[in-house]
Amino acid sequence: MTQTTKPQPGADLILSLPAPVLPPWNFAHIFGNHHPLEIDAGSGKGRFLLARAKKYPNTNFLGIERQNNRIKKVARKAARVHCHNVRLVKADISFILQNLIRDNSIRTLYIFYPDPWPKRRHHKRRLIQTAFLDLVCQKLQPGGKVHFATDHTDYAAVAKTCMENHDTLTPCDPFMPSPEEKTDFELIFEAHGLYANRFSVQKPFD
Repeated sequence: MTQTTKPQPGADLILSLPAPVLPPWNFAHIFGNHHPLEIDAGSGKGRFLLARAKKYPNTNFLGIERQNNRIKKVARKAARVHCHNVRLVKADISFILQNLIRDNSIRTLYIFYPDPWPKRRHHKRRLIQTAFLDLVCQKLQPGGKVHFATDHTDYAAVAKTCMENHDTLTPCDPFMPSPEEKTDFELIFEAHGLYANRFSVQKPFD
């Protein structure tokens, strides 16, 4: 008798990258509704993503993470707490924005504790660069926001300057997470007396 493998809880919440053609995703079809889309870039263990999704059930959340084991664990957690407004994908945020997100479709992009690439020779790998922000601006809907946080002082200064000097994006009030929305990284850093540098920018409405 052939045994069938039982699907893992939350497996249906993990998106597969289409190949070889990469048309933009239709999130109305994926989620079954036309709710606003928010993206958590580097969702990690999912503490922020799931807390936010539970708090705002009428918002669709896409978590992007490059570690497959984390994706699977967050998917299982989401299934257990009935977060049906969450989808996850193993990929790089720049790749997803460039290939699979429609223009003017993201309400909010969260970038919390990205790799600071502290060595000078690696600074070019940092996520916050003008070209990346140009791409983000293209994908944000009018009035859409980018919320950024890092504990790395040097990266914070450079990223803040880059974001606030962008030709289109303008500074707005920083996002302040509730206690249950703080990421696992943030809780670890706070335990060592390190606190987040936070700032946000917004795409104009017109």
